[in-house]
Amino acid sequence: MGFYSDFAEGLSSNVVRRGITSCSEYANRYRMIKPKKGSVIPTNFDFKYYPWIKEMHDSTATRNVGQKSAQMAYTELILNWSFFKMDIKKESVLYVLPTDDNAGDFSASRFDPAIECSPHLTDLFSDTKNKGHKRAGIANLYIRGSRAKNKLISIPVENVAIDELDQMVQAHIDLIWERMSGQFNKQSWSISTPTVGGYGINKMFTHTTEEHLFFPCPHCSRSIELGFDNLEICGENQDDLDYLRSRIFCGECKVTLTQEDKFEYLAPCKFVPQNTEADPDNRGFYVNQLYSSTISAAELALAYLKGKEDDDAEREFYNSKMGLPHVPSSYQVAQEDLDACKGKFTLVENAHGLDKFITLGIDIGSKIDYEVDAWDLDAYTEINENKFRLLKEGSVDHFEELDDIMSSFGVHYAVIDANPERRASLAFCKRHAGRARMCFYGKEKMDRDVTISETEPTVSVNRATWMNLVVQKFKNGKTSIPANVSLDYQNHIKANVKIVKVDSNGNVIFVYDNLGQADHRMHARTYSEIALKCAWLGGMNEDIQDKV
Repeated sequence: MGFYSDFAEGLSSNVVRRGITSCSEYANRYRMIKPKKGSVIPTNFDFKYYPWIKEMHDSTATRNVGQKSAQMAYTELILNWSFFKMDIKKESVLYVLPTDDNAGDFSASRFDPAIECSPHLTDLFSDTKNKGHKRAGIANLYIRGSRAKNKLISIPVENVAIDELDQMVQAHIDLIWERMSGQFNKQSWSISTPTVGGYGINKMFTHTTEEHLFFPCPHCSRSIELGFDNLEICGENQDDLDYLRSRIFCGECKVTLTQEDKFEYLAPCKFVPQNTEADPDNRGFYVNQLYSSTISAAELALAYLKGKEDDDAEREFYNSKMGLPHVPSSYQVAQEDLDACKGKFTLVENAHGLDKFITLGIDIGSKIDYEVDAWDLDAYTEINENKFRLLKEGSVDHFEELDDIMSSFGVHYAVIDANPERRASLAFCKRHAGRARMCFYGKEKMDRDVTISETEPTVSVNRATWMNLVVQKFKNGKTSIPANVSLDYQNHIKANVKIVKVDSNGNVIFVYDNLGQADHRMHARTYSEIALKCAWLGGMNEDIQDKV
């Protein structure tokens, strides 16, 4: 009887599975989640507290994009979608995270527990020991980091999931999608909290249907969505307990939307396209934390008030709470910063009669961009906190033309980009031995230390921290630029934006990204800044003191 009973049960189970046509139905039936507090029994996955992801589960669009705030169950969606594709569709999935470490941790902490909680998924997967590759019959699940190209190629799959896209190597995104190019049936999901407008997930989202979440107000029945304007923030600062009175309200009838009933009045929610001209096969979904049943209006208000006092907290509020791209003012040089730095003087062709310490910064691109600076030094200021005046900026075609600039301005010290023309840069440094070094950007400790080679004319620095110094000098009045400074110079300086990322060790770091815009003179400015520090550390202290 046992054999026939097991056979009948298996046959019945297969019939039920073949009748499942939607990802949401599959998740409801087969996905189990960790036991609730006080219980040892896993419970069936449901959409009660995250009703918006049900519609997302069942999207049939080829490309799906989720611009989101944090902790809104988008990752649970992609987990369920991956299991559905492998089990019901018998298709393989490539799941990509920012780094290999992220991928390994995610495999162990999210995929494996999801499989272990569900008897059906446990039976489905033949082996889960390999963190980067799991197999379910003929379907494969590949879990990869985005940084190593060699781990992304030669993986033919029908489906791709990209998680935390803004933290990834952006140049590798197209390579990831290329894994589906040989398939007739294909689908992808890309999700992330946004960082900067026109970058990463936000850039991708603006080419989709840009769907926002609407629901009927439980008081006036009108269809509404929740955004920053629906959050009434009480209190003047984070120490003002009045923030506890903050509330979320309907923008139509102004009545408070209670936190404890949120999951009930959000149940009939639906996504509405805001970009009606977009290809419907390219869907985008946006949700922020005002919809969350676990995050109160007071918590959101407190995060906003903290952001009024700290730029990093400001970024965190808009990116992670509101799910919106946002750049605090200290993260980028603005046009008004440049205008405030302009003095009543013009660019010059030499430094004759100017008794100042002169530095030259040189960046190598399709042309050779440079900047010559004169320093206003004093004995009581840390060396790189001194003010400077821009004397000359521009570009030349040949390295030999830099020699004329060194001569006509009496440059005391120069730093030149080591790449991509390393031989030519080295030759320049040798022609000006003792007064020039070529610079390598590194990603070591986040400080403004410089590592000067004792055997070669080289210097290594952390790119982000030195560029951050340059940005702050344009904002705090320690930069003077000519009234007739070029438009190219201004655009190059404005191009870079500070973007927060998580490194392979889980540490929060920042980088400066040019978002695809030319920024060579920003680097020339940075190299000129580094040149002063190199001169100070490299034995030119007397020359510098002579100019104080």
